[in-house]
Amino acid sequence: MAKKLSYIDDRNIAYTVDLENEDSRGSISGNALFGNKINSAPNLPATIKMRYVNAFLKSNPSIKRRFYVGNLTARNSAIVGGELLGLPLPSAGLPGNALRAWGISSYRGELRQF
Repeated sequence: MAKKLSYIDDRNIAYTVDLENEDSRGSISGNALFGNKINSAPNLPATIKMRYVNAFLKSNPSIKRRFYVGNLTARNSAIVGGELLGLPLPSAGLPGNALRAWGISSYRGELRQF
């Protein structure tokens, strides 16, 4: 089921995004990386590609995921801290919906197409 979350772009403009908890490419959107949906915000235009981090599970580095980053505060703390702590891994062969520690391997900033 899609989640409606708030994405704050690099110009500090709020948009609404619909994200699946986990898509076919193994991307996960953690609520910790997004704000609550802003009811009056327009949908994110197709000309903006969201920023994300590529990460690996600290306890098993062969498990890798892409985490979309919906706000600048989360982005800055994730990049400066060098890790994303406490994000769930619901379907990678590990028990339950426990919170896991992730290490960041790379960051891709927001892209705009005109």
